[in-house]
Formats: sequence, C-alpha cells, structure tokens
Amino acid sequence: MVERNYVTFDEVSFLFWTVYRKYRVVKQDVLKPMLREMERMLVYGRQPVREVWNFALLAYEAGLYRNMFASVEFRKNAYRRTKELLKSDFHLKDHTITVLHKSMRRTLMAQKASRS
Repeated sequence: MVERNYVTFDEVSFLFWTVYRKYRVVKQDVLKPMLREMERMLVYGRQPVREVWNFALLAYEAGLYRNMFASVEFRKNAYRRTKELLKSDFHLKDHTITVLHKSMRRTLMAQKASRS
C-alpha cells in the first residue's frame, strides 16, 4: 500500500494541551482534479461523490471558500449548496465521517479561539 499525504498538519501544544493545528496542502497539482470536481458539485449542482463531499466539508469548515471562488455569485452558490449537503444523509450513513467532521470542527474552533 502506498501512503500519500496530500494534507499535513503541524500541531502546537502548550503544557500537553493542543493549542492549534496548522494545515498545509503538500501537492497542489494532485488536488486540481478534486478541486475541479468540488467546484462542479458546489457551483453547478452535480451529484456529490463521497471523497469530494468530504473535501468540500473540510474547505467549508476551514473557511476556504472565500479564497477558492473568485466571484460572489459562485461563493453564494457554494455556501447554499454546502448547507444543503450538510442536511443530506451522507454523514449519517458513515460513522467515520461524523467523527471526522466533529473533530475537524472542534480543532478549527480552538484554532480560531487561540487567535482572538
């Protein structure tokens, strides 16, 4: 099995507490097809694929839509479509996705709190 790390993170801790995690994309060229599929899913309303849905959820929780979509109309469509997808049963069917979503949300909220 070949292990591919496309997204890495650095963890900063203080007295055994995790203060925040800093995420970084390692190979951007490899992610271009997934970014294209995510744009098609969010802006143009194509059917979601599980991997692309997870990636879109990660980008939504991290607040990356502002940097990913150039026009305001695309951003609004992406936010609206993401909220529709969050109501779907994609994450209800798989317990792993639910756990990843909750841990990602908790980490990002802690990171935002440490900045302010």
